[in-house]
Amino acid sequence: MKNILVVLFLCSFVKDIFGFVNTNRTESHFKTINADSASVLQKCIDLVELQPFYPKNPDSSYEKLYVMQHGVSFPVSIGVAHLGKPISFLDKEQIKRSGINAYFYFHEFRLEKDAAKVDYVFNYDLSAGTPKMQVVSLLLAKTSQGWIITESNMEAK
Repeated sequence: MKNILVVLFLCSFVKDIFGFVNTNRTESHFKTINADSASVLQKCIDLVELQPFYPKNPDSSYEKLYVMQHGVSFPVSIGVAHLGKPISFLDKEQIKRSGINAYFYFHEFRLEKDAAKVDYVFNYDLSAGTPKMQVVSLLLAKTSQGWIITESNMEAK
């Protein structure tokens, strides 16, 4: 009986040690992924070619931008902004009910160690009666200076 208790104790001890090590590695891994996700998402928002389509207020300042949490979802606390205004993340129903004028919808957001592929749509002029969209596809590479866009394709629909 003592032998069984010793074996169970050792198994539990080994599990706790390896679980702890794996948890730390996982947390560190997720911190890197979240930082990379935030950087890549920020590049998508800041894409120069999209800026002319962003909705403006009557005083010519930019309206708040939104991301639909459907298809690809992001942590709400990801920390991206447009001109100092935090981006809001809404689900599909919230987008429909809100009456907003524009939003991003991400189809693919694939990160690897040093590369990323992102496909998304920027829907705009929603309140004009004839909604428009810009379909964007980006390839990015991670360099010592951060993420850079290596290929960009954008098409109006």
